[in-house]
This record gives sequence, C-alpha cells and structure tokens, in this order.
Amino acid sequence: MRILPDYNFRYMASITASSANALFPASNLRELDPAVLWKASAFSSAVTLTIDFGSAVKVDKIWLNNANFKTATIMANSSNSWSSPAVTKSVTLDKDDLGIIKGYFALSSTSYRYVRISIPVQPLENSNIVPFLGNIIIGSDVDFSPVAKWEPDVDHTFYTFTSDGGSYFKTSKTKPRHVFGCGFEHITKAEHKALPITGWNNAIIYTDLDDVSDSYLVYAPAGRSSDVRNPIDCSIEMTFEELV
Repeated sequence: MRILPDYNFRYMASITASSANALFPASNLRELDPAVLWKASAFSSAVTLTIDFGSAVKVDKIWLNNANFKTATIMANSSNSWSSPAVTKSVTLDKDDLGIIKGYFALSSTSYRYVRISIPVQPLENSNIVPFLGNIIIGSDVDFSPVAKWEPDVDHTFYTFTSDGGSYFKTSKTKPRHVFGCGFEHITKAEHKALPITGWNNAIIYTDLDDVSDSYLVYAPAGRSSDVRNPIDCSIEMTFEELV
C-alpha cells in the first residue's frame, strides 16, 4: 500500500487549460474538493492542462480523479515546452466500485517544474460533450506497510425518510463514500513510530493491487488505537474517511 500526501498540491503555483468553461476554470483544480470541476469549453481537438510548480519538485506519482474520460497522455518537463518533453506516458483511467473514473500512475523519479495532461478526443462517459476533471495531485508517495487488515466499506449517509404512497424511501444527504478500517499487527515500536500518518491533512491511498482506480482521497485519521506490548510486538488501528 502507498500513501501520496498533499505536500506538492499546496505549492502548485498555477494551472492553465487550453480550453475552459468560464464557470469551471482550470483554477478549480487547485481545490481538493473533487466536486469542484474543471470543464473544457469545446472538444473538437485534444485539450491540455498544464501545471507549473514554480520550481522543480518530485513528480514520482500522479493521481487523476472524478473524470469523464478514460485515456490521457501525461508529460513532464523542466520548461513549459512540449515538442519533446523529458517524460511522456500514456495512461488509461478506470472506474472504481462507485463508478468514479480515476487513476493512480507512476510518472518519474526526477524532479520537474512543469507537468501537462493531454486529453485526446474520445467518447466521454454519460453522453458528455466536453471533458471534465475534479482532482490532479502530484508528488512522491511513501510505503504504508505492513498492513495486516484493510476493511473497505461504502458509507451511504441518508438525510431523511420520505413518504410515498404509504411506504417510505430514503433521500440521500451526500454521495456514497468509502470508509477504511486499517490495522497493523505484530510490528516493532520503530515501525509503529515511523508510520506516515501525521504531518498531512489529506492524502491519496493507493492499495497497490494492480488496479489504478483502487485509489482514494482521504482525510488524515482523526484517531487511532494502539497496543504496545513490548518493543517488538505492537499494533495500531485507525480509520480513513474518503473526501468526495
């Protein structure tokens, strides 16, 4: 399992798009809320999103979330020039178990100032005519092991029950989201202390099970339960809640 904290996201200097609806500008992608979208204004040719970090940063991994397209090309370069970028990677996003299109991809172990996402013309989900995207998060991830217990659950929060011809139905208050129970058992005190669960507000959790959509934007765990029996036998449990 891997964790990609939001460090680089905080320092994104700017993001621009070759095409953008005035109501859904590229600057929306500087918000962590996946529902705050960038949308293109037209899609007769490929559209691009260009991120400038202001200076070179590690771009090991990139996460794209809440999209309505499946294929893209990701590039990285030291300058805002794209005729022959240092890194070019074609990627395919996929749907998670709630139908959200996303993808977690390895990019480069080298630092670059600029990253560009090019979205070629393609059929879009749900008969949309222009592409949209909710998140771009780029940076270096860290190992989150050894996980002994991983319990993904889908949480449906309901707002009210509404009468309907003598019966009742539930009206959803929010979109479904994942809540993950996570446990580490029989680890050393040093491993317990080194777990990367502090110092960040939000992060991407990637299960590293060969499914790019098995990746989730989560809040830092609000609480955790530890059992320290001796220096070589400790355990810890926590809960991660998804931001949707």
